[in-house]
Amino acid sequence: DPDAPDTDPQNDTDCDTDTVEPDVDLTIAKSDAGATPTAGDGAFTYTLSVDNAGPSDATATATVTDVLPAEFTFDGFGTLPGGVVCDETAGTVTCTIPAGLLDVADGPVEIPIDMTVGAGVAAGDYVNETIVSSDDDPAPCEVTDDGITCDPEDTNNYDDETTPVGDEIDLTIAKSDAGATPTAGD
Repeated sequence: DPDAPDTDPQNDTDCDTDTVEPDVDLTIAKSDAGATPTAGDGAFTYTLSVDNAGPSDATATATVTDVLPAEFTFDGFGTLPGGVVCDETAGTVTCTIPAGLLDVADGPVEIPIDMTVGAGVAAGDYVNETIVSSDDDPAPCEVTDDGITCDPEDTNNYDDETTPVGDEIDLTIAKSDAGATPTAGD
């Protein structure tokens, strides 16, 4: 009966607490800007671009791990965005990016890594691998002695760049007149 009094007002309300998790999609892209360094004269820059495809703003610090080719020499970092902290140890670069730099509306965070290809490096293609991960978007990857392995392999938390290195060339030209004494008119 809709007109009957409520005999148990204690059961008229209920409460449920739901935790809303952020939906963050970190991406990383790596570029050598088409560099084709030559052994012995091969300064160039890798640029890592880290972005958040969202839809949520990041709430956790992101970590970038970049395994540099062993044949290349790390020269340092270019100008880093404020708050980004990077270090290189034994050919592996590690950078932290504060969550506040990874809002969806922000552009990518760019990390320049200056490199040199020294004399004696064999000509060929050299692969450089990098990943980005955070508590918001853990990368399904691990760094091993053989590089970086991801599962699934098509994750956008991973990227690599192949940099071709050309041969070092030392060209010498010698000219000789073989002791000839030319005569005018000959």
